[in-house]
Amino acid sequence: MFRTFSYDEHTFYIADHIVYDFAIHIPLIRSFSVGENFPPQYPLFPGEPIRYHFLFYFLVGMLEKGGLPIDWALNIPSALGLLALTTVLYYLTKAIFQRRLVAILTVIFLLFNGSLTFVKFFQNQPLNLTKFTSFGPFDGEEIAAFWNLSTFTNQRHFAWGLTIGLLFLLTALKLFNKPSAIKMRWAIIWGLIIGLLPFFHQSILIILAMMMVIYFILYLPLRLFILTGGIISSLLILPQVYFFSKSSGILIDWYPGYLIHDSLTPWHFFTYWFKNLGLHLFLIPLGLYLAPKQLRKPLLLPIVLIFLIPNLLRFSPEVATNHKFFNFALILGSMFSAYTLVRLLDSAKKISAKLTRLAIRTTFMIILLFLTLSGVIDFFPTINDDKHIFTDAPKNEVVEWFLTSTEPNAVILNSSYVYHPASLAGRRIFLGWPMFAWSLGLNVDQRFNEFKTIWETADISLLCNKLKENNISYAMYEKSANMPEIHPKVDLFDKFFPLLYENIISGIKIYDAKAGCIKND
Repeated sequence: MFRTFSYDEHTFYIADHIVYDFAIHIPLIRSFSVGENFPPQYPLFPGEPIRYHFLFYFLVGMLEKGGLPIDWALNIPSALGLLALTTVLYYLTKAIFQRRLVAILTVIFLLFNGSLTFVKFFQNQPLNLTKFTSFGPFDGEEIAAFWNLSTFTNQRHFAWGLTIGLLFLLTALKLFNKPSAIKMRWAIIWGLIIGLLPFFHQSILIILAMMMVIYFILYLPLRLFILTGGIISSLLILPQVYFFSKSSGILIDWYPGYLIHDSLTPWHFFTYWFKNLGLHLFLIPLGLYLAPKQLRKPLLLPIVLIFLIPNLLRFSPEVATNHKFFNFALILGSMFSAYTLVRLLDSAKKISAKLTRLAIRTTFMIILLFLTLSGVIDFFPTINDDKHIFTDAPKNEVVEWFLTSTEPNAVILNSSYVYHPASLAGRRIFLGWPMFAWSLGLNVDQRFNEFKTIWETADISLLCNKLKENNISYAMYEKSANMPEIHPKVDLFDKFFPLLYENIISGIKIYDAKAGCIKND
């Protein structure tokens, strides 16, 4: 976690493969730690309720506000999340299969993915351990970026979400033969935990909802636990759903094929998932077949449905975010890959011929190599990626100016998108990088048209009306901003709005939008 994100002497050091994700995370953290963001709004798209599950970053913001450096405030909970995930996965697998080796292999498969990245890696010359060989869909490759550890360094709350899902499974299995009073106590606990998930991790909420329905149907002894927990969580979830519904609504639509939707055929579907899952594609169903019914029953339907549904539906405009469902299904499925390998190893003990035993154990090692080699290769660029450097206050005097000279809840009209000085100061910018807001289902086209009108109009009355409608307090113009689609009428701001800050070298100008409009009413 510290290798990908660190902070020293008022400077951020951010790995290349997480730099765009952190252009969302840092403004959100800072909106809580040094800004004022209640009720929460998306700091890159202010003016309506937030659509993003923000609770983890709120907690990080509170840690920074309490005095921790931002890297410690973020990295320690992130590392604890990954530790919790591996620990719970180990104990859940061991509880189901009663085999320590199955549990150990499952954790290894989590940390070192089984994709076919290694094939392309060895085709490349020279070999490169500082850049990801495949980082689909962002680099045009079909092997996705979501199976290696960069998923956890990018999405710092994801490990905690997966942990909650696995803990629910572990709890349900442990409660199977417990008295009703114990089940009721755990139902209250889980009702409260699940009730917070819309604000903490929405995809895990959907996954848990699917598992609760499956277990309610399959297991009579768990119905009281699931029904009670479901009622309690629903009472907490409904106000949060209402809060989210006040923005642009929730998108769920038919979208078969996931990332290969536009070129979907049965053969392409098979080859796509073979490239991404490698030998797991065969070992998981084989393990489900080999496993006794009592081991197979709790996990078969969750694995199938959690894998199938995101292959048929999308839950946001950015279909790539469906990967969270596949990650969870793969974690459960990897238990059966591990079980298959252990069964293979066990078969060697029953054979007296030494050469046959040696052949079986060699086969085990070869399969294990193919299931982990891509993960080993991907580990190195995760920790050795190039770093981007961004200065913070007080070293960055523009960030310092926003911290000391603007209100904590101020909205800033920006002329650049990512790592804007106002964002680093916890203030809201009128329009951040449009893809971020688009991926949440927000009306980016409308906001961009407003954005363009405000910067390009020559009518002071129209300009002030738009600034007031959007509660914009300040406008910051950057001469070097790379926004070819916008042609700001800076002369209009120079003429009618008080200039609060100017740096002749950088070409930055900050204007008092409210005072300028009051003067020109």
